Amino acid sequence: MFVAEDEAAVEREVTTGLDTGVYTEIISGLNEGDQVIVKGQDYVSDGSNIKVVRGE
Repeated sequence: MFVAEDEAAVEREVTTGLDTGVYTEIISGLNEGDQVIVKGQDYVSDGSNIKVVRGE
């Protein structure tokens, strides 16, 4: 999983819990307020420069 930190993609290892097939619970590895990269994550690697674009 990747999060955005200071215009860079940072890889985070997470521990998952319940998985409904649609939603997956994250038990640990993320902090409140982390900006999880949800689009384009297949095109970044740890430390890649990124630009955060907020949807409407």
